[in-house]
Amino acid sequence: MPRPAHRLTPQRRAVLEAIQGSHNHPTAAQIYAQVKAQHPRVAFGTVYKALDLLSRTGQILQLEFGDGASRYDGRVDRHDHAICTGCGRLVDLDPQLPKDLAVRASRASGFVINQHMIQFFGLCPDCSQAGVARPA
Repeated sequence: MPRPAHRLTPQRRAVLEAIQGSHNHPTAAQIYAQVKAQHPRVAFGTVYKALDLLSRTGQILQLEFGDGASRYDGRVDRHDHAICTGCGRLVDLDPQLPKDLAVRASRASGFVINQHMIQFFGLCPDCSQAGVARPA
């Protein structure tokens, strides 16, 4: 884990612990509710600033999927995600990808690629079993 560039205040530590202890990729609002239970006087802005700092310093990942609310991941190694288009469930994936995938993408795009994350969208087992319709 990269060394923190700023002091890890009790509030920042609580935010970091909330994310690292979660396996469901919580939103800022969910993290705020959890931190507020431990620190009743904490403001949403404090949590939001801590999320920004922790993501900028590489201690957490901020995930954006175009649905308006960022999700946060305590797992900072290179990995991919599957997102349910029915309920929004988000899970970590470690599929076996070609070792030269970034090289191929660089050649095809002309970009100098230094990192990548693949996102798979579909229905989770619960939504699939419940017959949730796929969005058009």
